[in-house]
Formats: sequence, C-alpha cells, structure tokens
Amino acid sequence: ENKVAVNPVLTLAPLTAAAVATATIMYPVDVLRALKMSSAGSKEPISIAEYYKKFGWRGFVSKGVVPEIAKSSVMRVSKFFFFPIMCENIHGVKPNEASVFQKATAGALATVPEIVMISPLEVAKLGIQLDTENKFKNNSMEFIKQTYRTKGFGGLYVGWAGMQWRQSFWTGTVILC
Repeated sequence: ENKVAVNPVLTLAPLTAAAVATATIMYPVDVLRALKMSSAGSKEPISIAEYYKKFGWRGFVSKGVVPEIAKSSVMRVSKFFFFPIMCENIHGVKPNEASVFQKATAGALATVPEIVMISPLEVAKLGIQLDTENKFKNNSMEFIKQTYRTKGFGGLYVGWAGMQWRQSFWTGTVILC
C-alpha cells in the first residue's frame, strides 16, 4: 500500500492547537514544579502555601503563563515539524523508511532548533514564576530585557545544555514509539 507523504507545513495548525491546549492545562503543575525545584538549593525556600498566600489561585495560572504557552507550543510543534525534515536531509530517507537509528538521531537532532528558540522563553517563564517580589509585574519581556542587560546573551541560554540533552533523549525515544 502506498502512503502519500504529508507536507510538514500542513501539520502546523493541529500541532499548534494541541500544544497550546496541553501547555494551558498543565501550567499549574509547572508552577508547582518550579517552586519545589527552586527550593532545593535555597536557604529560604518558597513554600506552596506562601506562594498561594501572596498570589492566590491566580498565581498558579497566570504568573509566567504567556512565556510557558509560547515555549511549550514552539517546543512541541517544532520537534514534530523538524523531524521529517531532519530524516530526509540527514539520512536521505522519509520517516516511514528510516531505520530505528535514523529515526532516533533525526528526532534528537530535531530538538536543536527547538531549544535555540525556546531557551529565552524558558528562562523568562522560570524567572517570572519565581519573582516573589513581583519586580517584573508578570512581564516576560521586561525580565528578558533585564536578564540581557545584566547577564548578556548567555543569560538567556542558562540551562541550555540540560534542556538540549533532556529534549534530545526524550524526543529521540518518543519518535521510536
């Protein structure tokens, strides 16, 4: 049976809709994760109760939500958009003709442009989530500008290597399933 190849551009709308829905629904869990992880190395950790007292339920669904939805949407869309492109350009085969190794490496490599695009958004999201003094007033652009002014371009890519490894292994594995 011959399958017709789908133009990757045609997958953008449904991928984007699914990505935005997933990011929105999972956002409160992401805030809880950020609070707990940031407390690990802190002498004065931010408890979930203190966070709630200061920001209410709204803090769990609004602080940093714009960069999170943007980041997660770009992340999910780009990995599946770039996978067939990587498969064809790196290995010279269509995804349905690729070996396990070719699929895994194409999936892992598809995350490189993904992480380049999302790193500043991830840094902004975490910065806004952990801004307990409300210095940035939930404005991710102000956070990004301040980070760039004080830490330079590299400040927007803090944690890049960890994100790259995580996403490469995750995506390379998921593509195989």
